Amino acid sequence: ARVPIAGTDYSSRPYSYDDVDGDLQLKHFALQKEDLELKIPYIKRAQSVSPNGFRLFGSPWAPPAWMKDNHKFNESGALRGPIGGQYYDTFANYFVKFLDAYKSAGIEFWGLTVENEPIQGMMNKKHPFNCLNISPSAEADFVRTNLGPALKRAGYGSDKLNLMIYDDSAAQIEDYANATVASGAAQYVSGIAYHWYGNDKLKHGFPDQVLDDMHRLYPQWFVLNTEACHLDGLGIGSWEYGMRYAFDIIRVLNHWVNGWVEWNLAVDMTGGPRWPEKQGYGHAINVDPVRGEAYKNPSFYSLGHFSKFLPKDSLRIRHRVTVSDDDSGVSVLTAKRPDNQIVLVVLNTNSEERVLNVNTSGQWLSHTIPAYGLQTYIW
Repeated sequence: ARVPIAGTDYSSRPYSYDDVDGDLQLKHFALQKEDLELKIPYIKRAQSVSPNGFRLFGSPWAPPAWMKDNHKFNESGALRGPIGGQYYDTFANYFVKFLDAYKSAGIEFWGLTVENEPIQGMMNKKHPFNCLNISPSAEADFVRTNLGPALKRAGYGSDKLNLMIYDDSAAQIEDYANATVASGAAQYVSGIAYHWYGNDKLKHGFPDQVLDDMHRLYPQWFVLNTEACHLDGLGIGSWEYGMRYAFDIIRVLNHWVNGWVEWNLAVDMTGGPRWPEKQGYGHAINVDPVRGEAYKNPSFYSLGHFSKFLPKDSLRIRHRVTVSDDDSGVSVLTAKRPDNQIVLVVLNTNSEERVLNVNTSGQWLSHTIPAYGLQTYIW
């Protein structure tokens, strides 16, 4: 599960953990009410009811505004000063302060990403919400010179914490990976994060080859899809949204991705709150605080086919289909769980039912998948 490091576009206000201009020593660093009243209590509540536990990773959207050269949380801007300089040191220590503060509250992290969507401010000078420009070479130098050493000194080295680079749509993932290796920063890195935006919907294509290439080039790193939501609108009750999630999860897990994370635990009936704009996007759960009701969308149930039946440390296993997924409209994922049970998840995106015939070790199973159906089998 992802935990934002300070404010995001889905916060009700822009904020950081140290808004005192020029506080390079972070003497005024402090968690905010969003952490103390919401994030930390809800994480602990979830931990108390989760039978298998779960892993947390943190991601920053932007540093304190005074650290950026435009002095704003939003819009295009990089860290002030030369790459690797004092502002980069301070931002690295900002991560450490965050980890220490949560640890003091009884919550420890499995991983971090360097920066959420580092290319967005470079693509749009008027980017509407929290962002920080970090080019491939700048991120690599920041990890090598500042962030990696700071985490290691504080006891959050790669043997204790998984640092992930990139964390944006897959189009430029290889650029950031190549820069990390070329700079010598790879010693501090455990994985690569990316977002699903721009992926082909309900059909094979992008980013299948990109993900295969990443595994071929950098098999030592895991790959994690760290954000997804439906940018086409709220889509409350949309079955197609649910199919899109299921298709993408099956597709990318079959192309070496290790996990898949939705953006939000829940949003309100406008898809928010969002401080830069009133309208949000489509997610798994919408909450109506006036009625005291929550609406589980088809995307929620799609996620359940994977989160319920594929516990952590499950391994994808090879399968063969007699008709290609692309031609049949049927997508298949097979995996072996830590308890040695086999899981088969099947999605039928056709407008007609399909008959599924499964042959496993000489034993046959035949079953019908309804139109637009998603099914999970376990044995």
